[in-house]
Amino acid sequence: MLALTNGKVYTIANGIIEQGTILVKDGKIAAVGKSVEIPADAQVVDLGGQVVMPGMVDPSTRLGIHEEGLGASGYDENEATAKSTPHLRVIDAIKPTDIAIREAMTAGVTTVAVTPGNANVIGGQISVLKTYGDYVDQMVIKETAGLSVNLSEAPQRARGDAAAIFLEELQKAKNYLDTRKPDDDKLDYDLKLRVMVEVLEGRLPVFMQGVKSHDILNAIELADEWGFKLIIERGLEAHLVVDEIKQSGAPLIIGSIMGNRRGDTRTTSHRTPGITAVAGILTALSTQHPATPAEHTLVQAALARREGMTEDDTLAALTLAPAKILGMGDRLGSIEVGKDADLVVMSGHPLSVFTKVQKVYVDGQLAFDREGGVC
Repeated sequence: MLALTNGKVYTIANGIIEQGTILVKDGKIAAVGKSVEIPADAQVVDLGGQVVMPGMVDPSTRLGIHEEGLGASGYDENEATAKSTPHLRVIDAIKPTDIAIREAMTAGVTTVAVTPGNANVIGGQISVLKTYGDYVDQMVIKETAGLSVNLSEAPQRARGDAAAIFLEELQKAKNYLDTRKPDDDKLDYDLKLRVMVEVLEGRLPVFMQGVKSHDILNAIELADEWGFKLIIERGLEAHLVVDEIKQSGAPLIIGSIMGNRRGDTRTTSHRTPGITAVAGILTALSTQHPATPAEHTLVQAALARREGMTEDDTLAALTLAPAKILGMGDRLGSIEVGKDADLVVMSGHPLSVFTKVQKVYVDGQLAFDREGGVC
C-alpha cells in the first residue's frame, strides 16, 4: 500500500485539494482527500506541497510503430500497398522498447492510443496502452479502441475517391447484415467484413481524420447517414464548424497544433481547442506523435491555455476528456476512488514551462523518479 501525502492534488473531476493525500492499494486509488486514514503498513511519500495530477492520456499517436531514431525500417504505421485494411491491428506492430514511449512516460503521459498512419483510407484498428512495461501484453489495456479512417489526406487519392472506398466497405457490411442467416459463419474468416460489421452495429467507433472544415462536415454527414459512432480526429479547422460539431454530438481530438503551417495544416491555430471546449464539445488534445513529440504534451497544452482555453478545460483535455473519448473514463483521467493509480508528481503548476516532472506512478508502481531515472 502507498500513501502520497502533503500534495496539491489536481483531481480534475472534483477540483484541487490542498495538502491532500492519495492512498493507493493494488494499483488502484483507494482514497483521496485532506483527511485520509493511512494504514500503519503503508509506504508514505511526503510530496512536500508538490503538485500531483492524473497521468496524461494522448488519444492519437504513432508511438511504438514509428520507432524513434531508427529510420524507415522502424516505420510500421502504414500499409501503403492496399487502399483499405480494416483488419490490420497496430497491436501486432508495437515495439515496447521504442525510446519515445519511455520519453512520453517520463513527461507524465501514462496512457496513449496508437493509431495507424495515413497511407490508405481505412488504416486499421487502434489500440490503447500504458507507457510502462517490458512487453506489449503487459502494456495494452484495450486491444481495439476504434477504427482509423482517413478521408482527408490519403495519398494520391481525391477526397471523393477516398469516400467511395470507405462507403464500399460500409455497403458490403450492410449487405451482409441485411441478408445473413442464423448459421452464417462468414465473419469467422472474412476479417475485413467482421470489423465493418462492428462499425455498423455501433460496437467499434470510427476515428475519422478531418483536417479541413469540409472534411469534418463530410465525416458528420457519413456518421449521420450510416449510424456509426464518430470521433473526429485532428480537427484543425474545427473552429470554423463549431455549431455543426456540437449538434452532431461527436467528440473531438485536436492536434497537433504545434506543426508547421503548410498544405492542409496552414490554418492551424492555437485558439481552436479553447473555442471548441467553451462551446461544450468534448475536446481532447493530442500531439499526433511524431508530428509533435509526445514528451512535449504540456508545452502544447500551455499554448492552448495561453490562447484562450480555460485552465480546467486544458487540464481535462489532457486527462479526463481523452479517457472518455477512448471509452475508458471509468478507469483513467482523474484522481478518484477506484481508478487506476496513474499519478504524476510535478515541481509546480502543470502548465508552466518551468515545471519538472518529478515522479510518475503507473498502476501504483513508481515508473520514474527524477532522482533515480526510469525504474
